[in-house]
Amino acid sequence: MKTRLSILMSVVMSGFCWINTVNADGRYSDTIVHVDDASFKNKSVYCEENLVEPEKNSFEILDYNVMSSEAGDRYSLMTIKNTSSGQRFLTEKHLVAIHANCFSQNPVTFKKKLSGGEVVTKNIYFGKNQFPIIKIVSGY
Repeated sequence: MKTRLSILMSVVMSGFCWINTVNADGRYSDTIVHVDDASFKNKSVYCEENLVEPEKNSFEILDYNVMSSEAGDRYSLMTIKNTSSGQRFLTEKHLVAIHANCFSQNPVTFKKKLSGGEVVTKNIYFGKNQFPIIKIVSGY
């Protein structure tokens, strides 16, 4: 709980925060990220490209902030609610990020169990991309 609070306070106070990540070799490392502007968070995005569609699900995105590192890593600190009365598994197939060049993608593989009605705040990694994330959608 203390760690979550310090990350959220860092985001709110400075626009920068650090994230403890796991490398491909299983080692932990700290990454400094900048909070980006998600200017299309509550607006429609009209891209000419075919966008990846998230799987239909019962997960409502309550809020999110998008973040990026100097190396092009794209993250989102998301608050998500399981609107179902039963237990569900939130996976990468349920979320899609849209980047500033209209490229869309699912996050890197993950699986999180949520009880019925449970709300969770989770840091989600969308991999590397030259362009920032401008919007995240779910299949809700």
